Amino acid sequence: MRTAAMLIVVMLLFSCQGKAEKSQPQGESPPESTDMLFTFMQPVKGIRVGSIHNRIMGLEGEIPSAPVSTNTLTLGALGQSLDVRLAPETRIDEGVRITASSDDGTVYATDIERDAISTAGHDEIVFGYYFSVPFENKPWKHALHWQLKVFAGMVSVLEKELAIPVKDLMVYQKTTDDPFDVVDVTRLARGQTYRLSYENLRSDLLIAYSTHDFSVYVPIYVGRVDPQLDSHSVPEITIDAQARPGAFFFTHKSPSAISPRDQELPVFGFKVID
Repeated sequence: MRTAAMLIVVMLLFSCQGKAEKSQPQGESPPESTDMLFTFMQPVKGIRVGSIHNRIMGLEGEIPSAPVSTNTLTLGALGQSLDVRLAPETRIDEGVRITASSDDGTVYATDIERDAISTAGHDEIVFGYYFSVPFENKPWKHALHWQLKVFAGMVSVLEKELAIPVKDLMVYQKTTDDPFDVVDVTRLARGQTYRLSYENLRSDLLIAYSTHDFSVYVPIYVGRVDPQLDSHSVPEITIDAQARPGAFFFTHKSPSAISPRDQELPVFGFKVID
């Protein structure tokens, strides 16, 4: 009986110890993920970051509900796409093309597939046409103002200058200045290394979150750029070859802006390991 009682006490002690290790005491930094290795970064200890409760919301552009009298081009809700509306007489069957030129005079272009152009109308009456095209203003391009032109066939049907914000946080492998060539990845491949770029790279803290249901994002890493990193380099992240499937979200904040409280806000731009 005495031996059995001692065994029960030992088992209870180990059980309590295991529960204590699984919890995150107030004021401690989040646990580091074994699925990712951050290079040229220093983990920040002793800081608590609250979780993010995703407030899901749509960002689709409005469908024309009346005849389009004037061709328009506007910036998408997240500042990462161009929304175009064309009048019904526009000859879209001759091909639609958008060009963009920055301050240095370089011209970039993209052709819009016919299947990507939607028709708005009612009772067989065509109100016009509409579509969106991704536009990624790379931080290394150092461009703000863009001259944009829309062509239907060989005819210019719309010209506009837009101030387009620089893409903030990017996870990428290749580099290009072309704003129509999106390099910020949405899927992270096992065994691959990616570069990280974000505003205030040398002063802000990088925060990585993970989620299993796209509802609550839990912090798994807080770090800052290694001060020894030269000005021409950026930090990197390597996905472990045995990384588990999951979804992740990366953001950055100044140390003074980090709160231990949970937040409710919409999450866009999450990354996925299949």
